[in-house]
Amino acid sequence: MNHLHTLLYFLATSLVFSVSSISAQNSGQHQIEGTIVEEKTGLPVPYAHVINTATNKGTISNAEGYFQLELTSWQDTAIISFIGFKKFFLTFNAQKKEYLIRLKEDILELDEITLVAKDNSYLYNLVATAKRKASSATETSKAYYELKSFVDDKQVELVEGFYNMDVTGYELTALHLKAGRLALKPFGNQFFASMESSEAIALQKMFLENEFFPVNPLNLSKGKMKKTFALDLEKKFVNDNADSIYVINYQPIKASKTIFSGTIWINKDKSAILKMTYTCENTNRHPFLPLFNSDKIGGVDLNITKTFEEVNGHFVFSQIDFTYGINYISSENRGNNHKYKVLTKAILYGYDYKERFFIPKFEFAENLSDYRKIDALPFNEFFWKYNNEYRVKDKQNSNEAFFTDDEAITNQTLGKKNKYMQSGFFESTYLKWNKNRVVFGKRSANATDRKTNNAGVTVGQYNLSVKIFMDVNIYGDSSDIITETILDPFESYYNAPLNNISYCFINTYFDLCEIERRKFAEKIKSYSKNIDGLNKQYDLLLDNLSSMKYQYEMSVDRGKNEVKMNYWNTMIENNLGFNNIDIYKPFEFKEE
Repeated sequence: MNHLHTLLYFLATSLVFSVSSISAQNSGQHQIEGTIVEEKTGLPVPYAHVINTATNKGTISNAEGYFQLELTSWQDTAIISFIGFKKFFLTFNAQKKEYLIRLKEDILELDEITLVAKDNSYLYNLVATAKRKASSATETSKAYYELKSFVDDKQVELVEGFYNMDVTGYELTALHLKAGRLALKPFGNQFFASMESSEAIALQKMFLENEFFPVNPLNLSKGKMKKTFALDLEKKFVNDNADSIYVINYQPIKASKTIFSGTIWINKDKSAILKMTYTCENTNRHPFLPLFNSDKIGGVDLNITKTFEEVNGHFVFSQIDFTYGINYISSENRGNNHKYKVLTKAILYGYDYKERFFIPKFEFAENLSDYRKIDALPFNEFFWKYNNEYRVKDKQNSNEAFFTDDEAITNQTLGKKNKYMQSGFFESTYLKWNKNRVVFGKRSANATDRKTNNAGVTVGQYNLSVKIFMDVNIYGDSSDIITETILDPFESYYNAPLNNISYCFINTYFDLCEIERRKFAEKIKSYSKNIDGLNKQYDLLLDNLSSMKYQYEMSVDRGKNEVKMNYWNTMIENNLGFNNIDIYKPFEFKEE
C-alpha cells in the first residue's frame, strides 16, 4: 500500500451548477450552551457526549469542554457522559441558556492485588483476554469528522465531513462521504493541506501491526507483549453499571521511536476494551509523505485516543481523537530549506446506529484523497444549513468564521483562479456542467491504453466518464434534491487528435448527458420524500444514460459524421439553447 501524500502546497476551471428546492424551514426549537469540567480539578472535559433524550440526538463538547445543544422544548432532558466519570442528567428552564456541568469521577476501588504481590502477569492476561474476545460484529452509524491544522498557532486549515461509518468490532472499516467542506488560509506564501487524514485514521489498527504506525501491545501476542512492553495498573474504578474498570499503563521496555506508549481501559467484567491512548514522539513510522520529492518530513509526533461503546450487545469502535505534529522541511527559494511545525487535530466519531444518511449517488475514481472527494461533490448549502447533528462548536462559531473569511480558499473556490493561484488549487478538478466548453489537456495517468464500452465499441483512443450526481436531504418539513452532471477528470482522457471536430464531439457528449439529467430532475420532483422511488428512478436514469451514450458513440464516428452530428446538435439546441456546430464549425476544417 502506498503512503499518503500530506500537506504542502506552494502558491502557484471548475464549472459549478446546482439545482435544489426548499419547502419549509425548521421552527420551534431552542438552543442552550454549556461547559463541561471535572468536579475536582475544574479542568475542561473535551469530547464528552451530550444527548437530548427527547430526540436521541446530540453533540460533543469541544477541546475546551464547550457545547451547544438544540431542544424541542424546555421539558427536554440531556445525558452527559465521558468514560471515567459518572453520567450527568441535565434539565432545562427557559430562563437559563448557559450551564456549567461538573462531572464526578467514577468510584475508585482499592487494588487488593497489588497489596499482596508485585507480579503484574494478570495485566497481560487482561489485555490478551480482551483481545481474544474482540467482537467481529459489524455496525453502521452516522459519523462526524473535523480537522484543524495550525502553523505557529495560526489556523491554516479546516475540514468538516459527515459520513456513514462502517465498523467491525474495534476497527473502523469504511467511511462513506455524505457531505464535506474545507477551507485553507495561506501561511506566508504557502498553503498546508492534510489531504488524506481520514485514510490515515483508517490505517491505524488495534490488532494488526503495519508499517504506518508504531507498535502497540495489542499488535502482539502475549509472549511478545511481555518482551516489548512494561504494564502497570494506574487505577481501578467501578462504573455506573457496577463493572470494574482497569486503567493500565503501557511503556516500551527499551526506548524506541517505533513503539507507542499509553493506556488501555478494560472492562474486566465484560473483557472489553473501552478506551486506548497512543503516544509516540518524533517517530519515522507514520503514514505521511511530503507532497514534493525535494521536501522532507523530519519526524512526526503522534497522540491518539480511541474509545469504544457497546452496541447491540458487543463493543465497537466509536471515536478517535487523532493529533499529529509534523516537522516539515521545505526546499523552497532556490534550495534554501525552511522548517515548519504543522500541528493537526482531527476527531471522528459515530453517533447514531439507528438512522443512516442518504449517501449521494456518485461513484468516485479509485484512491481519491479527502480533498478530491469533497471537490467532486457539489456544495450542499441546504445540508449545512439544516443538519445540526453532533457538530463541534464554540462560542465564537469559529468554523463558520473560518469558512467565510475573505482570505480563505474553500471547496467552492478550489478549482477557480484566485488572488494566490492563477489556475486554482488543483491542476485538474471535477467539472460540473454549464455552458462553458470543455477543453481536454494531457491524458490522465489513470487511463488504460484500450477499452471497450458496454456495447463492445472500441474506445481505446478516448474515455469520457460523465456521471449524474444525486443527493437527497429531508429535515422535518424541509426537503432538498440536488442533481448535477459531472465529468470525472481521473477516468476521462482523449488520445485521438484534438481539433474542432473532437472538441465538438466531446462537448456534445457532455451536453447530451446534461439533457438526460434535466429530464430526470423534472421527473423526480414528485418524489422528494420517497427514497425508494428516487432510487428506482435513478436506476432508470442510468439505463437511459447508457443507452443514449451508446447510440451517440455508434452514430457519429467520433464526431466525423456530419449528418448525425447535426441531428444530436439540434437536440442540444432545442433543450439547452446553444449550438456546438456554430461554436466549433467542425466541418469547415479538415481533420489533422
